[in-house]
Amino acid sequence: MLKIDPGHWFAGAARARIDVLSLYEGSFAELAELDAVRRSPNADAAAIDALARTSKSWRGRVWADAQLFVAEAFVGRLHDPSRAVEPALAVARSDADPVQRGAAWDLAYAALRSDVARAEREIANDPRAPEPIRARVRREVRRRSLHRASTAIAGLGGGLSLFALGVAARRQRLSLVLTLLQNPIALAFVVVTPLMAGLLANAWDHGMGTAFFPFGFALALVHLLVSAWRGAFGDRALGVRVAGSVTAALCVVAAAYLVLERGEAYGVPLLEGFGL
Repeated sequence: MLKIDPGHWFAGAARARIDVLSLYEGSFAELAELDAVRRSPNADAAAIDALARTSKSWRGRVWADAQLFVAEAFVGRLHDPSRAVEPALAVARSDADPVQRGAAWDLAYAALRSDVARAEREIANDPRAPEPIRARVRREVRRRSLHRASTAIAGLGGGLSLFALGVAARRQRLSLVLTLLQNPIALAFVVVTPLMAGLLANAWDHGMGTAFFPFGFALALVHLLVSAWRGAFGDRALGVRVAGSVTAALCVVAAAYLVLERGEAYGVPLLEGFGL
């Protein structure tokens, strides 16, 4: 067709197809085997496994295509991302086409979303990985560290609250704790702070404010910690009182992070908005 009538409407499509197939010269048998699996609507895990084993000995572009197809299948419809890591990284670190390597790094990142420690080792610490993907992994590592620290601080605050209440009860100072809990200024702060944060967030972007309302509950628990600590140790050494104040301040910061993280989980990009 190209020789007989190069201006025919089909000539352009034929020329493009020839250009694509020329990239697989010498690997047409492997390409046919790959296409048989790619085009099969019934390709299950066993078929993908078989292709993964067979294609390891292939070479060139068809090898990279097969590894990418296997990785994408495990990340996507087979829901087994851990098995996608090896083929994705094999292509990412090879001398394949730059487009293929970029797709492979994306697949590796998607496969390792639930394994942040390995993502840090395999991607963030690999200078060959594209910087945007390395930055995403570093963000996940940072968020994991902040989550662990915030959870630990919140747990510490809860434990100290119970400890302080026990000491206050033993010292017969629970009535003082109750009086401190009813402090109108503190209660106003507990109510107004999350309300104003929610209103400001809503003014910035409609719907974002609802993520701040749980912060009020967290502040109420911090208020309980402060009241219990003052009731139990308000007449003790300055260092003990300062320790309670510092713990309470850390609990507020930890609660704020966990609230922002919760909003992120529900599709409100609060952490990203705060540069976290």
